[in-house]
Amino acid sequence: MTKGKVETFKEKFYIDEEKKEVHLTALEGSTVLELYKSYKIIYQLFDKEGTTIVIIIIVYEKRNKDVPPPHKYMNFGKSLIKDIDASLVSA
Repeated sequence: MTKGKVETFKEKFYIDEEKKEVHLTALEGSTVLELYKSYKIIYQLFDKEGTTIVIIIIVYEKRNKDVPPPHKYMNFGKSLIKDIDASLVSA
């Protein structure tokens, strides 16, 4: 859900265990592809001083010049990581 609106995200999921990366590529039928020709989110994980740092990278191509950058999806990605973190800490 982004900004109170339910959206669909169908993805191809790829995990690179060696690089500690998770790739999610939007597939046909995803709401995000109404705005962008292509959309991929990459989560990179780094161990640092007993904790894990997550870097979120969004790779996208706009359908036209009037389409805004995908900030709302970045915010969703950050909230997803926070939810996962909270779940792991409480386990």
